[in-house]
This record gives sequence, structure tokens and C-alpha cells, in this order.
Amino acid sequence: MRRYLLNKFGDNLEFKHEFGSASDSHVIDQLRSMGINTPAQFEKLIPVDFKERYRRIQPSKYGTCATGLVVWFLIIHDRKKYFATAYKGSYDS
Repeated sequence: MRRYLLNKFGDNLEFKHEFGSASDSHVIDQLRSMGINTPAQFEKLIPVDFKERYRRIQPSKYGTCATGLVVWFLIIHDRKKYFATAYKGSYDS
């Protein structure tokens, strides 16, 4: 997944290809909780115009990590389902 995200979003100077405060297994669990089990299903989550829209927002002083992108895609896809089934507490734990 990290390689896929780097290839797709690596041209964004703020994108960090490492995982952020959530572990890779935590994010994979979130994907599975939302019924996303294959790369093809994951790809369908990404809005077609995401890169253009992302460039218009104020950049984070911390950059954007791979896990952050995955979580954004899940929330954009179905925010109610994300917070009801996939989000299991703080990323600080």
C-alpha cells in the first residue's frame, strides 16, 4: 500500500511515504472494518479529483503520511460508517 500511495501521490512535496501515528496494521484493520479487502476496492475509494482538491487546502506543518491519506479516503467514502465501525479510538495509543 505504501508503494501504491507513493506512486500515486508522491509528486506532492508534503507527502511522506512512511506511516504516521497509526500503525500499518491499525489502518489495514480499519480498511477491513469498512469492507475494503483488495487493492481494487481501495482504489475505488479515492476521489478522481483528490490531488487537485488537496493542493487547494492549507498544507499541514507535519506533512501528510500514508496512513493519513488512507483515513481521509475512508472518511470521504462514508464518514458515518468510518466513525461507527472503523475508528476505534485515538491514534496516540
